[in-house]
Amino acid sequence: MTHPSLETLRDLAPGYLLQALNDLECQQFEHALRDPVLGPTLERELAAHRETFAALALGTATPPPPALRARVVARMVAEAESSAGSGALAPSISATQKPPRPLRVRWVPAVLVAALAASAVFVVDLRRQVDGLETRLIVQRDLLDSTRLRLAEREATLQILTDGGNDLVLVRLSPNTRTGPALQVYWNPRKGKAVVHASGLAPLAADRAYCLWMIRDGKPLPVTCFRPGANGSQLLPDITVATGTAGVAAFAVTEEAATGSPVPTMTPFLVGEVKVD
Repeated sequence: MTHPSLETLRDLAPGYLLQALNDLECQQFEHALRDPVLGPTLERELAAHRETFAALALGTATPPPPALRARVVARMVAEAESSAGSGALAPSISATQKPPRPLRVRWVPAVLVAALAASAVFVVDLRRQVDGLETRLIVQRDLLDSTRLRLAEREATLQILTDGGNDLVLVRLSPNTRTGPALQVYWNPRKGKAVVHASGLAPLAADRAYCLWMIRDGKPLPVTCFRPGANGSQLLPDITVATGTAGVAAFAVTEEAATGSPVPTMTPFLVGEVKVD
């Protein structure tokens, strides 16, 4: 099999990568690839075009090898000079004549444009996939952080309840009437911590809150203020309370301003006696 010239084979390299050659051109190019003289040069040419196409797929504006245009122009000049030297005049093209067939390199810009268009679609799709993955990652990260926070709260709650041992004090706060809300205080006097659970509480205005008090030595001491959830319940897993039970007679709940109050401004509607053995 006769080889086309090396320059022609180099010009066929982009078409070979994009499978745009006809059968004969493909056979000639593959045969030349196996040639020990032509093969290394063509492999380098293919590598340069692969890099260009890869850059296009990644959205990087990398032009085809700069020597390609120079080679094409040089070939066209050489062919024109050869025709002039042989005395042949370029025939005029009549309305019925077909224009002369352009060089094979006519499709090189076209395949590059096609590759760029395909890469643009690929990049848009890839960007969409990346955005989706980033969104899912953010959601998963938030979920993980939320889970860690809940686990930390559970661990703190368990420590308060278990570290108290036999000294853990349970105080049940009941309403002054037979029916109404309820509140339990699980108090660890060793740690000065408590877990508080309220239920059945009425909704409040935006500027109001429920306040828990400790009655010690006959004086109310503020413990915490809170607002119940939509179902009237609230769990306060880690509340700071005074250590030691000496002088503590009861816990009580009042309704106060959301900013709190140094002393109760109303008669407590929930009261629970502290019973210590």
